[in-house]
Amino acid sequence: STKTDNIDITYKQLSDVIALFASDNVPTKSYELQDKYPNQANSPKILSDDDNKEYQQLLQNAKNTLKVGLNDEGKLQIIDKASTNTPIDIAIYDKNAMSENEFDFGTDADGNKISTGVKKGNIFNFNTNSSLIVDENHVDIIKDLQTMIDAVRNGNYR
Repeated sequence: STKTDNIDITYKQLSDVIALFASDNVPTKSYELQDKYPNQANSPKILSDDDNKEYQQLLQNAKNTLKVGLNDEGKLQIIDKASTNTPIDIAIYDKNAMSENEFDFGTDADGNKISTGVKKGNIFNFNTNSSLIVDENHVDIIKDLQTMIDAVRNGNYR
């Protein structure tokens, strides 16, 4: 498999991966990249036509049930199109960099192992409201435009 540096991953690509896993449309095989131009040195790598078709179908299946992307405040959000009370659980971590006991959340008062919680990983670090800066993220331009249109229609002048 080919590893991608974190600086080369876009929010769209991250959203696509989250959608695949959150919707349980995970590829069942490793895709092998091939040279786009076989006779050219340093040719860009691409999926074969069959692998690309399969991947695009999985992605479309995921998008039929989920919407994953940035909202108007620049926050990553997951919207379940199939249910208002979503049963989605997702964790992002590197299984090669973190040991299983790093996800030991302890036990509850009855001695039962707690299996969910929040731990800081070493790959991703998400910060609310500051991970992506959107110019004046508290301004809803569509709402403001509608207010302006309504004022003109109603003859309201400051």
